[in-house]
Amino acid sequence: MPLPPLPDERAARRRRAARRARRRSLLVRNLLDDKERREWLESKMLRPGEVAMLLQVSRRTVCDWALAGRIPFILTPGGHRRFRAMDVRKLISELTISAVRSER
Repeated sequence: MPLPPLPDERAARRRRAARRARRRSLLVRNLLDDKERREWLESKMLRPGEVAMLLQVSRRTVCDWALAGRIPFILTPGGHRRFRAMDVRKLISELTISAVRSER
């Protein structure tokens, strides 16, 4: 049976969780707010972790969706995937619309 985490480890976990929550709220605010920000975001590229945070799924799911063609992506010269913010916003709206339709 593993030992329970020490108080310092718990505090570190809480700080990391709070930092992730702040980053997510900042991304959501920038992605979905006013028209000027949206126009600026048209050229913004997001990392898989940021997309995963916005969609509340794992990074692996984002990569699987990218390989399946559900989210268009760009490969950097280093072989990393980057996603256009406008494509992610479009996916969010599609998922929201499909969720609303399924509730009816």
